[in-house]
Amino acid sequence: MLDFKSKNDFLKENGRFFRENAYFTLKKNGEITRKEFNNIIPAAVFVEDIKKFINYSMNFYKESEDKEIRSISRMTSENDDKIDKNILKLIAKGSYKHLLPYCKEMYFRDEEKFFKILFNYTLMDNIDFNKAIQVYSMREYFKKYGYIDIVMDLVMCYVSKMRTDFHDFEYAKDSSVSKETIKEKIINNKKKFMTKEGFKIISYFKILNSFEYKEEKKYISILMEKMDKFDIKDQEVIGEIEKEILNKLFI
Repeated sequence: MLDFKSKNDFLKENGRFFRENAYFTLKKNGEITRKEFNNIIPAAVFVEDIKKFINYSMNFYKESEDKEIRSISRMTSENDDKIDKNILKLIAKGSYKHLLPYCKEMYFRDEEKFFKILFNYTLMDNIDFNKAIQVYSMREYFKKYGYIDIVMDLVMCYVSKMRTDFHDFEYAKDSSVSKETIKEKIINNKKKFMTKEGFKIISYFKILNSFEYKEEKKYISILMEKMDKFDIKDQEVIGEIEKEILNKLFI
């Protein structure tokens, strides 16, 4: 398993074994369970040692899950407006298999537009679902290693199947705090944020700081509230791989 010469080769061969059947489950009694995605894609980007990356990834290898190797088609005959609308609609519905061709098509038509739409949607969503690190890492992966279907598949599967929660966004008020102020606060307290909760905060800020957004004052408000409630004493310690990823995010 350690004989792979590149992360692309490893993920093309084994990526399907890291895809979960469900990230969101609603039971008859009203109980909701959510399963957080692993950090395989972030590790692929930010952990340089390929053997270390593969060893970490194999902790999440599940042969019992969906084994299908999928080649993502493209919606070449659709106009831009329909593609934009369908991406948002299908993420909200959790229709991940129908979503993928629209994502791939937009990515190849206009990569920057694709990620701005995806990042914007993620910023509206619940910060605790930790989708920010996944979408940010997908963009960085494609920059570093080039596009492959399985990375789009794994990330968009999680983003859509985890479902959406806009509660914080709907009730957020505009903040007067600047992104530069937040950046300084994070950099000056690096040690404090080397935790699981800090991981969510840093990831959210990375996509917030990637573009200018119409509603970014609300996104800043959401992030500031999360940071204000942050107490290092109550934080869950993260593993060595997550620490390595976080250290790279600070750069």
